Amino acid sequence: MSSLAPALSFDIKSLVHRQKPGYSLEQIFYVDPEIYNHDLEKIFFADWLYICHSSQIPDPGDSYTYDIDKESIIVSRNQSGNINAFANVCRHRGSRICESGKSTQKRFVCPYHAWTYDLDGELLSARQMGEDFDKSQFKLNKLPIEVFCGFIFVSLSSNPIPFAELKQNLKAPLSVFDLDNTKVVAHEVHPIHANWKLVFENFDECYHCGPAHKEFSASHSLMLSDERRTEFDQQITLRAQEIGICADEIKLDQPEALMKQQAPYHYDRYALFDGYLTGSEDGKPVAQLLGNIQDYDSGASNVQLGNLTFLLVYCDHVVLYRFTPRAVDLTDAEIIWLVRSDASEHDVDLERMKWLWNVTTIADKDIIERNQKGVLSRFYQPGPYAPMEIYTINFIQWYLQAIVT
Repeated sequence: MSSLAPALSFDIKSLVHRQKPGYSLEQIFYVDPEIYNHDLEKIFFADWLYICHSSQIPDPGDSYTYDIDKESIIVSRNQSGNINAFANVCRHRGSRICESGKSTQKRFVCPYHAWTYDLDGELLSARQMGEDFDKSQFKLNKLPIEVFCGFIFVSLSSNPIPFAELKQNLKAPLSVFDLDNTKVVAHEVHPIHANWKLVFENFDECYHCGPAHKEFSASHSLMLSDERRTEFDQQITLRAQEIGICADEIKLDQPEALMKQQAPYHYDRYALFDGYLTGSEDGKPVAQLLGNIQDYDSGASNVQLGNLTFLLVYCDHVVLYRFTPRAVDLTDAEIIWLVRSDASEHDVDLERMKWLWNVTTIADKDIIERNQKGVLSRFYQPGPYAPMEIYTINFIQWYLQAIVT
């Protein structure tokens, strides 16, 4: 499918060419509506988008609809148990068929003129269209779909980046957690009044964790410099190996991924401070151990699935982050928590599980919105990133390549 973005009124390649390596972006990248629309086409509509976890559509007829800008995507489980993805656009006059979020129906019925589709997207009924009307020519538009560890991804591109290498290289380190057999137990949305790139930049670095996140910094060694983390990394490697968890770093660098047309990925495990078994306020367990894990190693795994989806995997639960741009200066930060699929409500201390990442995201909202306000100033100039911001540097390098490709 072709790009719908209008031509830019300026030369984007010239802007990219004059970008100083290792520095934040020029102001125009954070505030210009044209660049925002260009970002949507080149980044979000060209990549794999996380839609939902398979546990959210467990039965035939269950569907989940995700909206991003002008696009809306339906994923649905059919009568055979297979999962399909469709553009949420009726083939009659283009009305949206499903509302956002989860629903259950035996068929899709457009609320405008009642054109009706089955769970495989076939048009079943089109009222008063005549005997010579060929329903087979008006199926719902099917979209590329990938399911990995229960996470459902859909691409709006007719030629999406291959997903195979990501699956192959992350399958082994994630297998011990058995993420296919997890379920979503909570979902929070935090609107952040800032450009999506400022939100991503903040998420990619922990240089700000010490001053901005006292709760996170009390328990997670990621807030330390690389030099100070060495001792903790050695300890977590030994503890993780003892209980069968991979502690090795596995990654495909983002710029390299773009040139090879592969979905970038990353995995590493880092230590929690002494006394913390998991990501709760007091460090004590909040759910049953995941998968085949028999004990706690006092660690957490950072996982990147493509450019846009991030997981934090503790021994007893998973935190998933999704960032959805809503406007040039508005981004939804979504937090999704998962636990073992066989866990009962008595096995999960939901409020203690949610506490850390809710309080951290609320603090992030404040500092990112302050960042956006500062970037709007006539006195803003790009500044140098610190060594601890290496992943943000990589993100900016990847972004600049992506928008001119």
